[in-house]
Amino acid sequence: RGGEILFAFQPEHQGGRTGTRVQITVRLPLPPLVGPLVRPLLERQIRKEVAAAALEDRADIEHRGYPRALSSLDAAAA
Repeated sequence: RGGEILFAFQPEHQGGRTGTRVQITVRLPLPPLVGPLVRPLLERQIRKEVAAAALEDRADIEHRGYPRALSSLDAAAA
């Protein structure tokens, strides 16, 4: 309760390639007594989950692709 996840996107050019840098900030209040013990475990799990999601997104973009979005003209014709 009271936590938040913030996403920031910035265009980036690296090694002659264009891409997007994504910064993810997770704020989660932890109880003072167990917070220092739980924090490293939570950080590791969050990093693992975000890395897995990023690899899935990359595979979708580079290999499977996304379906073409319907334009308003396509929707009217359907």
